[in-house]
Amino acid sequence: MDFLDEGSQRSNKNFCHKELERCRGFLIYVSRTYRPFIPFLRGVHQTLDSWRDWRGADGWKLTDQEIEHAKLEKEGLDGPLTDDRTSPGDKAGEVKSVPRLFADVEALARMTQVAAPPKVVHRSKRTTSAKYFAGDASGKGFGNAIVVDGVCHGEFGYWSGDVEKEDSNFKELANLVNSVTRAYKAGHLRSSNLFVFTDNAVAEGAYHNGGSNRNKKLNELVFRLWNLQMEVDFVIHIFHIAGTRMIECGVEGLSCGDKSEGI
Repeated sequence: MDFLDEGSQRSNKNFCHKELERCRGFLIYVSRTYRPFIPFLRGVHQTLDSWRDWRGADGWKLTDQEIEHAKLEKEGLDGPLTDDRTSPGDKAGEVKSVPRLFADVEALARMTQVAAPPKVVHRSKRTTSAKYFAGDASGKGFGNAIVVDGVCHGEFGYWSGDVEKEDSNFKELANLVNSVTRAYKAGHLRSSNLFVFTDNAVAEGAYHNGGSNRNKKLNELVFRLWNLQMEVDFVIHIFHIAGTRMIECGVEGLSCGDKSEGI
């Protein structure tokens, strides 16, 4: 990450397009081995494409509706019907950084603060098993259950006063992260694929996006899940399911302290 110097300004910083492209190529190659790198490459992708037409300030491409709206505004000003950006061949081949670039680079740097590259297990010495996990959080409580070798391990409890004040998205994701961490420490997740189910779409989206563009606390929770997979030999798959299915399996009731529903 030599292209990021310690004293650099973190807003609107320009980078050499070719040099950043070389860095991306190396990181993509490494991410073929280390899967947790993948969602944290988005800041690099968006920065390299920041010169293209119809990109928002956050680096994402505008939707068709947003593009049409922008075109109508420019027509009203008798302006051109294209974005005003230049190609990376102009301005000494530089591209402007997007907001999430530096957070992504910091996450990658934290993942690689080890003396030697972590080993990734491709062929386990014992049978790899699939674990199934579901978690739900209510206003004051949380509940989760994980099925290991046909045995269901469940837990529930109440949030501390500080966590209770947080929004529902934070509590849903915090419940998943905390319980997955405890399941690992209990030895349930060695050489396994863990299928996690949640009825919170924000938690699922934040995990696959490598964080949230609006909430730093969600970013840290998501990072903990990906970083945990760098340290140990298991893989997490997170899926969003309907709230009705969460109720039927009993985990929704478990978050309220009811142990008589579903599983």
